[in-house]
Amino acid sequence: MTNLNDAEKMTQLSSHIWAFISCGGTNTRAQSEVHQQMPKQYRVLAGQPMILHTLAAFAAVRQLQGVMVVVAQDDGIVDELLETSKQTFATVMIANKAGNTRSDTVFNGLKALRTQGAQLTDWVLVHDAARCLITPEQIKTLIAACQEDEVGGLLALPLPDTLKHEESGRVAQTLDRSDKWLAQTPQMFRLGALIDALEAAKLAGELITDESSALEREGYSPKLVHGSTQNFKITYPEDFALAEAVFIAAFPGGNRICANINRRHTWQKQSLSICPSVTSKRLWRFTLLWDSQTSHSSRTTTRHAWCGAMQFTSCCIQLAHGADSPNARYHLPRQAK
Repeated sequence: MTNLNDAEKMTQLSSHIWAFISCGGTNTRAQSEVHQQMPKQYRVLAGQPMILHTLAAFAAVRQLQGVMVVVAQDDGIVDELLETSKQTFATVMIANKAGNTRSDTVFNGLKALRTQGAQLTDWVLVHDAARCLITPEQIKTLIAACQEDEVGGLLALPLPDTLKHEESGRVAQTLDRSDKWLAQTPQMFRLGALIDALEAAKLAGELITDESSALEREGYSPKLVHGSTQNFKITYPEDFALAEAVFIAAFPGGNRICANINRRHTWQKQSLSICPSVTSKRLWRFTLLWDSQTSHSSRTTTRHAWCGAMQFTSCCIQLAHGADSPNARYHLPRQAK
């Protein structure tokens, strides 16, 4: 092919965008006593399995051509969930192609995506199923920031905490955090470039923990797009209680959760139920009490919900460590203006 300038190259590249959900995890770090055999992506969170929350966010992004979900070889759970779900995920494709590592899973899934019509010049957004608090707005922000970029990029956050270098269990040095970012997903790159980068890293025997590092290894500099603290990855058992609380506070209109809260509505009492996992018989609940004569705006509602949810999270964490208060209730009085 003859040499083209960058503008001409960009006009020849595809504008199609696909989503890829890595859903092949085996729950090695998020295990609890009652969920030792259940992959975390299928744990019930705020009324439905975690993977359905993730899919709901991507289903709301109209720019996507389709969503590929990659699961383990013997995994039939996603198919069953999609068949029984009340939500419509018409563009979801399932591939039983998960590998031994995350990079293997992504590589195998991208190959499967090619068989569904994706072109090497198409964009692909790779996302972890365990980041189920992702929102359509965050996905759209990434697309808008990267669609005209030569390389692509990823959601990320500047490191907020002091960073320490450890040696033998002790602090050896405090590192400068001013240029440090925490990588999140989705990560958005051209399909062909990502396949080549992952394959090269595998041949070199290098462990790749995210797609950006594969592209970096090839000399690319992916774009950092400011993400959200809400988009954290559920990794450890205590993360589930926090995610439940965030869902209740972040989606007060009932979107993506089973809570029934209306905008600008006069309440006397509203109970928010934390739905138990499919293997647990406990139902945890906290209750917000309101002045029956006062109409609360959505902003006030959210502020009250955050306060209650954070207190409730503390209760859940105590429960996870054996405390005896499964029906704890927190009553929030109306705050003075």
